[in-house]
This record gives sequence, C-alpha cells and structure tokens, in this order.
Amino acid sequence: MIKSTRLFGAALLGSTAMLIACSPASSQAGGKSFIDANKASNAIVGEFRVPEGLDVTKAKIIACEEPFQECEGREIKVKAVRLSDSPQAGWGYDDRDGGFVFKGLNPAKKYQVLAWMDVNNNDDADVGDTLGIMNNAAAVPTGYGERIKMLTQGAFGTTTEVDDKGARGGAPTMLAGTWKSQSGGGSELKMTPTVKFQPSIATGNGLDMGGTFGAGSQTNTVIVNEYKSVKGSDRAQSLTINPDGSFKWIVDRGAPRGKSCVEQVHEERLGQARINGSKVTLSITGGFSSLTNPCGEPQRNRRSPFPNRSETYNFTRTGNTLNLKDSGGTNWTFKKS
Repeated sequence: MIKSTRLFGAALLGSTAMLIACSPASSQAGGKSFIDANKASNAIVGEFRVPEGLDVTKAKIIACEEPFQECEGREIKVKAVRLSDSPQAGWGYDDRDGGFVFKGLNPAKKYQVLAWMDVNNNDDADVGDTLGIMNNAAAVPTGYGERIKMLTQGAFGTTTEVDDKGARGGAPTMLAGTWKSQSGGGSELKMTPTVKFQPSIATGNGLDMGGTFGAGSQTNTVIVNEYKSVKGSDRAQSLTINPDGSFKWIVDRGAPRGKSCVEQVHEERLGQARINGSKVTLSITGGFSSLTNPCGEPQRNRRSPFPNRSETYNFTRTGNTLNLKDSGGTNWTFKKS
C-alpha cells in the first residue's frame, strides 16, 4: 500500500488542512513564468518552493483524478524540475523553486494535486516533511496553474511556512559554461584620476596638491581616483561560470598611453554570480590585475589585487550567444566555447 495516497482521502484532509494554502504565480520581471509558458488546455502546471538545503528535484508530485478518496493505484506522478535550470530561469527563480507539468489529462475530469518533500522517503507525511496541495485541497480542472504555498510539518501539529517572498537571485545555471568575447570599443568601469577642488578646511581622500591659488587659498586642489564609465579599447574576454554561481573572468585589453604606446592589461576576476529576472550580478571578491608597459617604461609594470565590487548587467541568451549590457554603454557579446 502506498501511504502517500492517503493524503488524498477524506480522513486526512481535515488533519492536513493546516498545511495547505495557495498563492498567485510569481510576478518577477523578464519573459514568461514557468506557469505561463507551460499552460495548456489538457495540462495542470504548478510551481512551489522547498526549504534551504533540500533538492527540489526530489519532490514527489502526485495527481489524482476525482474521486480522490479512491486514488490508490490510480496516481499520476511527474518529476519536478529546478526552475533555475529551466528555459524560464531568467524570470528570476531561486534554486529552491520547483515546477511540474501534468500533460495529456482528460479535460472532462478534475484532479487534486500534491507537491511533497518526503525528507525521510518513508511515503508517510510526518514531522520534517514539507507539502502543499493545490487550490486548498479542492480538485482543479485542466488548464489550471498555481504557485503552491508550502509548509513544513513540525512537532505537535505546528507548521512553518516556506519563505516565498520572491527569489533572492538564483545561481545562474542557465549561464554555466565558458563564454568568450573578442571586441573593441564599448564602455567599461575604469579607475581614473580626477582633479577636484575642495575647501581647504575639509579633509577627504585623494592626493592633496595644496592651495588652488597658492598659500592661503580657500580651496585645495585634490587628485582623486574614481571608477568611471569610459570608452574601452580592444579586449579579449573569457568568462567561466560554474553551476553554483562561482566564476572566473579573464580580461586582456590594451590601455593607450600617449599617442604611440598601448600598455597591456591582464585581469583575472573571481567571485559569485547571481541572476534575478533579466539581470545578472557579478560580485567580484578576488583576483588580480597586471599591467605591462612595452614602451621603455618598465617602472610602470605592476601587479595588484583586483578591487572587490559588484557589476550588474542586463543579459539575454540565445542558444550559444550571451549578451551583456548596462546603462553605461557596455554591450558585450560572448559565444559559448
């Protein structure tokens, strides 16, 4: 006897009612949601979220045609998919978000649908399990879609709601791989010295060059290094993103110095990538930058740690082509290698 089918029986519906709730589909920006992309007249589509640390693809997804009190032996089961791996990943799904589709159902029938994390895999809904049933346990018709609210069963009949306040930004599984780009122009963030005037009584960062108009001047001239969006030069890039979001970003580019010299810059950036909607954020937490001067100025050769910072881009992926853009003029096209 499959104990899971008893969840559909009238005897247990009352005792599990406290576990069951529903909510509308996610409203993240960027393309269609999993539900909208998979709705069909002979299908039932669902989304759900499991607690941190659980593998959403291990969830048991079960449908039962009415009368569901006689479900044993008539269950319909499908596998859950991790939505951050799906074609709709750009919607902004978290790694804990799962989805499922029951296809080829009879439009003349109604079904009760259960999503269940059976953490000890004993085919019995007990303490520690997380579950939700569509439409407050009422049967639903084909063509129906819902994001199911999931709750975890605690001791003494208590429950804990799974946080479902929108994706935190999922690991960019859909961007996993090595992407290469060879381009010129564009814009990039670059540490650039800027001359500023500040009151002589003020203190701040930067190299103080003294009074703007000599001793006793009310302002001092200060040179401050700031990141600015500047016109880029020819560059070759290799961006490797792992399924867990860790990345290594190698950039080789020229940095013009004067009219006849181009210094060579090599950068290796390490960090963590996350996607949210149609944006990807690359949080740089390590790496280095080196500069080589081929024009008789060896004193300019140097190597230094790459500064920690986050860069966010709008992205689109079409097959093996990845495009990154930002409001500062960056427009890079990568090809998957």
